[in-house]
Amino acid sequence: MSNNNNFNIHSLIPIESLLKNQAYVGGRWIDSCQQFTVTNPRSLSGLAKVADLPAEQRQQVLAACRKAFAPVSQEHRYQQIGAWVDNIERCQNALTLILSQERGCSWDDAQSEVIEAISLATQQLQVASEKLIESHTISHPEINTVHLTGNADTPFMSALNDAMPLMLEGQLVVLHPDRKTPLSSLALAVIAEQSGLVAGSFNIIP
Repeated sequence: MSNNNNFNIHSLIPIESLLKNQAYVGGRWIDSCQQFTVTNPRSLSGLAKVADLPAEQRQQVLAACRKAFAPVSQEHRYQQIGAWVDNIERCQNALTLILSQERGCSWDDAQSEVIEAISLATQQLQVASEKLIESHTISHPEINTVHLTGNADTPFMSALNDAMPLMLEGQLVVLHPDRKTPLSSLALAVIAEQSGLVAGSFNIIP
């Protein structure tokens, strides 16, 4: 990848819409008057300025998200998540590029993380689906808002694979990616939105 400080990530992304710099809560993209800069640690080039929601705004949007959340049946939820995983796999090259830039790593390293994360997510969904078929019962777990903290070393894998079991249970997941590497997590939210995932099930607040 280029080490030019004028590098523009937008010029290399085949799917422009995957790049977002807002928080994603309750199926809505949220702006903020405050921002922080995401930088490629290898080239030191700026990649994006990302919304930095103050505490009061975070509380307001999360409260609105919980109030508006409309759970779907377990079977329907699994179908939605399956479509999400399928679309993530279709976007893996663009996701690899985003990840390689925010981590400042090689294409091969980023691609390995993306492929491994997708493979694990597929397994997580398959195991849950098999249990549903074997049990012949529909579970109705108590719905909670679960906050997850992202990992700067493996941001894509931690975002997808830590959230997956909770989403399969029907919980409201709020991911707080590391500020060094929020772009691949935000890209997952874009794909979730495009895949028809129920609003509020997967939220990103950098």
